[in-house]
Order: sequence, then C-alpha cells, then structure tokens
Amino acid sequence: MEIREARPGDLPAILQIQTASPEAAGWSASAWEGVLAGHGEATAWVAVDGGLVGYLLCRMLGDAEAEVLNVAVDPARRRRGAASALLGAFVAQFPGDIFLEVRASNAAAIALYRRLGFTEAGSRPAYYHSPVEDALVMRKTFKDRKMQPKRD
Repeated sequence: MEIREARPGDLPAILQIQTASPEAAGWSASAWEGVLAGHGEATAWVAVDGGLVGYLLCRMLGDAEAEVLNVAVDPARRRRGAASALLGAFVAQFPGDIFLEVRASNAAAIALYRRLGFTEAGSRPAYYHSPVEDALVMRKTFKDRKMQPKRD
C-alpha cells in the first residue's frame, strides 16, 4: 500500500469515499479543491492499493500541533490496514502533538487510535449531529521527542 500526499486528480475518488462514508465529516468539492491546491492550513494524504482506498485530512496548528480532521476508507476496503497506514505515516512524520475527535460510540476507531498511541484527552458534549452524540477528544503526545528547528 502506498501512502502519499493527495493530488487534484484524486478528488473524484475522495468524494466517492466521502459519500460512501456518512460517519465521516463531509467537505464540499470546492473545499477539497482548495486543500488539494495547497490553499489554507489543511493537507490531505491518500492510501493507494490498486486504486485510491482511503484518505486522511489534517490541519497544522503551528510547528508543534496538528489536528486530524477526517479519516475515511472505502467501505469495501475497510479492515485491511488503510486507516492504520494513513495515521501511522502521519504520526511518524509529525514531531508534535496530534489531536482528533471521534464519536464516543465508534469503538473500532477508538481501538485503532489507542493502538497507535492516542489517549483520551477530554470530550465535547453533543459535538456530532445526525444523530447528536458526544465526541471523545484523543491526543498523541511527543513530549519525549526533540523538535527539529524549522528551516526557511
């Protein structure tokens, strides 16, 4: 499985996966176009295995903090390691704290995040809609890693 930065040509497959994943946050096509063109703080990665099978959308919050906004995998390709590969690649390359929110009832995602070293950091009451549900805030900390100076 290849993990790489998303490209503008990936948009149709990303939107197809997003549509097939109602539990994932929905972004408009124009918002995705901005991300894939490199505008704003968000970046996207994709998992490719005989075609695009999943994506990760994240936002950098300075040099030492990031937020995972969305992880989605084609429903027909789930439970084959795509989400783990996407998150693992991101965690390995980012030398700071990483946060994410997950539905409190999403036991499979919570278990995945825990396996990758995320811990519970709090909750957000009624964060999700359709249905209304609390979010569990999870965090992966790199306090023991020395930050590399940013090069201009």
